[in-house]
Amino acid sequence: MRHLNRLASLLILLGSTHAAFSAEYTQEQFVASQSETVGNWVGTMTVPATDDAPAVTYNVRSQIAWVIPKRVIRWKWTETPRGENATEVVWVGQTAWRETDRQVVIHGYNSVGVHFADTLTRLEPGRSTWKRTATGPQGPVSSQAVLDTRTKDTLVFTVETQTDTGQTMTARASLHRAGTRPVEGVAAEALQPLQPFLGTWEHEGTAIGTFEGLPTKGRQRITVKRRFVQQQTGMLTQWELHSTTDGKRVAYGSALVVLDPATQSLKGFHWGYDGDVYWTGTSLVDVLPRELRFHTQELTINGTFTRYTLTDQLLEDGTMRSQHVDVRQTGKTLPDIAPKIFSRK
Repeated sequence: MRHLNRLASLLILLGSTHAAFSAEYTQEQFVASQSETVGNWVGTMTVPATDDAPAVTYNVRSQIAWVIPKRVIRWKWTETPRGENATEVVWVGQTAWRETDRQVVIHGYNSVGVHFADTLTRLEPGRSTWKRTATGPQGPVSSQAVLDTRTKDTLVFTVETQTDTGQTMTARASLHRAGTRPVEGVAAEALQPLQPFLGTWEHEGTAIGTFEGLPTKGRQRITVKRRFVQQQTGMLTQWELHSTTDGKRVAYGSALVVLDPATQSLKGFHWGYDGDVYWTGTSLVDVLPRELRFHTQELTINGTFTRYTLTDQLLEDGTMRSQHVDVRQTGKTLPDIAPKIFSRK
């Protein structure tokens, strides 16, 4: 039930395909935009973690059809959270052309007591921006989203919602017309929120120490490269640390993030060398707005066991703030490592 409350406005994306038009739009424009959405759709929706709930991925099915040609569309949207204790939620509603004031009116309801209505703020070919007010057991919730239908047989939603705790959640849903989804769709869609973190990043600063095999003194240059691999079904991160004094490489490693079928969450698999010490590790990955959190555990060849959380946060100036926090090594709590600011190269 926690997820249902948290996502009350994010799980009403179907209605966002049918946002309310102002009087300046003609019925022909309404018909053209709505006809793009008619049919049967399947896909996934990924919602980032919050302070009180982990990230969640949903399987989505949708049916959209004209019930009165050029005037009324009826739709149904069904989403099922992946994992244990999944509760299926069904949304139904209609979008109607109101001839008296040349507007479109939308009303929708779901199986957990939420009602909503929409207002369009901008309409472009294949793209609409809208605002929504929803009411339900948790009170009113407002959201803003962009619907993009410019790619053939694809509906893509980006939704931003303010929660009752003041957090901003950005969710993304990608649906394909039934029978047209690419084979790698589910795994690739789960990784799409990681795309802003791709590229080459660099930081220069003092040695971080902490991990077995790493220098504790001097200055180092850290280079991080991230890219999608295997038809965008994995994100590969590779990094190197070099001494700025003599240019010698002091550490290197790799991490591969993929969608884990068993838990339907993102997991990382890591390996590398710190000095001459070999290590491997795993992580659970949370995706937040403009931030990744890697909840990590690692073991060296010598038996040193370390747990920590690595946070990578995109800042407004285009840099990335990276920090190791909540560090525990062989049963002892260690200080957080000072944050590092990375610039794109």
